[in-house]
Amino acid sequence: PQIGLMVGAEEEIGSIDVDRKQDYEGVDVGLGIGLNYLSYSGFGVGGRYNHGLSNIREQGTTDLKNRVFQISLFYMFDNDHKAKSR
Repeated sequence: PQIGLMVGAEEEIGSIDVDRKQDYEGVDVGLGIGLNYLSYSGFGVGGRYNHGLSNIREQGTTDLKNRVFQISLFYMFDNDHKAKSR
């Protein structure tokens, strides 16, 4: 489980920025699942899918939910952890 907090919701219409925070809920509840791989050198790759469970639309009759797929590349600086993974 995870909780997401909205930090901003702006839309650019022409050259004008419009604040849309009032149109969306400030909190989103969802489930996340993912998998990471860490190589012996300390480099790693990961993937994660986040499935929103709550309706984030403040107004209207249509449900709006977050669905996100993330890909990550990372490096582990902790030499002790890298040595234990060999």
